[in-house]
Amino acid sequence: MIKGEGNRKRKCKSCEVKIPACEGLICGVNFVCSIKCAYQLGKKQIDKQKAKAMISENKKQEKRT
Repeated sequence: MIKGEGNRKRKCKSCEVKIPACEGLICGVNFVCSIKCAYQLGKKQIDKQKAKAMISENKKQEKRT
């Protein structure tokens, strides 16, 4: 993770709190306010990917039958 730079305020991708960019963290392409929010955001993204994979797997099984 790289420290954000600049003096403008940015919104955390996880909790949507606006903080100065120099106080937050850049996690991949997302801006977060703390390590806790980075963890929650990662967990949320993993859950989305799993749900998407389950849906596509169900569609494949429906096509086979």
